[in-house]
Amino acid sequence: MESELPIYTIEGTDFYVDVNSFRLTEVGNPENVIACTDMADFWDGYRFDYNKERKNIPGFYQRTDAVIALPGFTVLDPEGMAKRFCISIDQVKATTDFDLLVDPVSFDLRVNKGVLPTLTISGHIFYVDIRMDMLRPKDDFLSRGIKFSD
Repeated sequence: MESELPIYTIEGTDFYVDVNSFRLTEVGNPENVIACTDMADFWDGYRFDYNKERKNIPGFYQRTDAVIALPGFTVLDPEGMAKRFCISIDQVKATTDFDLLVDPVSFDLRVNKGVLPTLTISGHIFYVDIRMDMLRPKDDFLSRGIKFSD
């Protein structure tokens, strides 16, 4: 692990803050990783249950010793976020992780207007339809599409 990464302490355990992979890695045990995708995303940062023995999110049948409120990566490592997104540190400090990571136009189309995202494969346009578990052709209603499992 690079020593230049910032460190954030959770319940007495130091973790490197890695904005390139959006995760925390225990300083003393690089195999112990808490991924951002395993945390609940809030506007001001992230929340997750924490088990002091595992020094991680508890597994099944393991107790939760604390609920961690983690600031956003824009707060934890503004310099790293500025470098990653090619913007100034002042711009990073004036925004949130959500603002940097989510395209507002795509978000509005999907969440507020119900428009499914599309994907083009070999010149054919498909809807990415999670509900139907498939890539659904945009213009060919006779096609069965492509199941995600396939």
